[in-house]
Amino acid sequence: MQPLKGKQALVTGVGRRKGIGFAVCEALAKNGADVFFTYWHTYDSSLGFEGSQEDPMSFKEHFEQFGTHIACTEVDLSQEESPKELFLRAVHTFGHPHILINNACYSTHQNLASLDVLELDAHYKINVRATTLLCKYFYEAFDALEGHIVNLTSGQSLGVMEDELPYTITKAAVDMLTLQLAPEFLKKGITINAFDPGPTDTGWMDESLKETIGSTTPSHTLLTPKDASESILSFIIGEQKDVTGTIVHEKR
Repeated sequence: MQPLKGKQALVTGVGRRKGIGFAVCEALAKNGADVFFTYWHTYDSSLGFEGSQEDPMSFKEHFEQFGTHIACTEVDLSQEESPKELFLRAVHTFGHPHILINNACYSTHQNLASLDVLELDAHYKINVRATTLLCKYFYEAFDALEGHIVNLTSGQSLGVMEDELPYTITKAAVDMLTLQLAPEFLKKGITINAFDPGPTDTGWMDESLKETIGSTTPSHTLLTPKDASESILSFIIGEQKDVTGTIVHEKR
C-alpha cells in the first residue's frame, strides 16, 4: 500500500546521503509520492561533512527504484528569485505539490564578536526568507483538499548558544512563522508544523562528539536520519496528519 500515490512533494536541502533530507525523500518515495528535491553542492561540499562530495544525481536514481517520479535541481535559495523560480519549476514538472518539506538551512559558527552583516544576511536569506516564500507560494496556488508543510527547526533556539547566534535566532523565526501561518493555511486544508529532530547522526560529528552528545539524550543515543524522517512523515500520513501550528522537539 502506498498512501501517497498520486501526491507530489517538494523537499529542499537534500545534499548528503546521511542527511535528513535524503531520508525524507526516501520515505516519501516508498509511500508513493513523486518527489522534487533540491541540493546546493557548493555549500554542502564546503562543510566537509561525511558524504558531502556525493553526486545528488545518484540520489535520484536511488529514489526512482521505488517506482515514483523523481526530479531534482541545484539551487542557491539565498538568491532573491530562487524560491519563486524553484516553486514554478516544481509545479511545471509534477503539478502543484501536496507536500512541502523546508529542510534547507544555512549554518556557520558565529558569536556576537565574529558576526558580520554578510553572515547574518546569509542565515536570514535561506533559513527565514526562502522558507517563508516557499510557504507563501505553496499556499497561494493550493487548490487540493489536503496539504502538508513541515519546517525543520532546531532545539538550539530554546537556550543560549553563544557560538550559534545567527542560526539560533533564524530558527526561532521559523518557529514563529509556523505559528503565524497555521490558522490561515488551515482554511485551505493545509497543515503546517515545525519539527526539531534533536541530536541526529548526519555525518557532522566525530565519534567523541557523538558519545558526548548522545549521553545527553533520554535514550543515551543519537537519532538517525531515518528516525527523523519517520517523525516528519507522521505529520503527513501518520497520527499527527491533522495537527497544525505545533513546534515539536524530538525527545528520545
